[in-house]
Amino acid sequence: MQEANYALPDILGALMPKGSVCNTLWDCLHDGEIINCREDRIARTVELDILVSHLPYREHELRISVLLTDVTAALLQISEPYPINDIDNTKLDRHERSAAIDAYWAKARIDSIRWQEFQQSVYDSPLDIYDADLVTALGKTGLRITGGLSGDPLHERYCELNLIGTELKITRNTGAILTVDALREMGREYWDAFSRNKPAKVTGGEPAQ
Repeated sequence: MQEANYALPDILGALMPKGSVCNTLWDCLHDGEIINCREDRIARTVELDILVSHLPYREHELRISVLLTDVTAALLQISEPYPINDIDNTKLDRHERSAAIDAYWAKARIDSIRWQEFQQSVYDSPLDIYDADLVTALGKTGLRITGGLSGDPLHERYCELNLIGTELKITRNTGAILTVDALREMGREYWDAFSRNKPAKVTGGEPAQ
């Protein structure tokens, strides 16, 4: 994996070993969707099915499975809105409205949620991914994903998912293994092309060895 100097996310920074390295996955997972999540408590695994429709793979949308083994922590938080929203947009100009919205969301409370609630919400409607980080250390891997939940029972909630395990494995829906570096490169190619208003080239090839 390429050298990284990103600051460790709060939760993973507190729970991962000293000297852990953080790599952003924003380029490759931003605007993607978690469309399903599975767990095996006996095998101690968590698996996320992720769709990134704008990253092409042989002219098709990219679907991947992210499997984390020997999971020791699955921590979920949502931003619970303040119960009263009395913003009257008809009486505010654009700057005042923006300030009022910021003030409203500043009153939100961070709540913890159960894994089953998260699974049900994703089953009802995918989680829209805003950001993601991969934190690694010797024998440990941490994954942080933030995004918006729109399914029941957690409709319109900002969510932060933190997973800690041993090893991360990424598999395409074709069954081919995809390395983290290859996935990140696909993201960089897309956003570089996007900034130049050109279509990203199709990334495929043989499975990683």
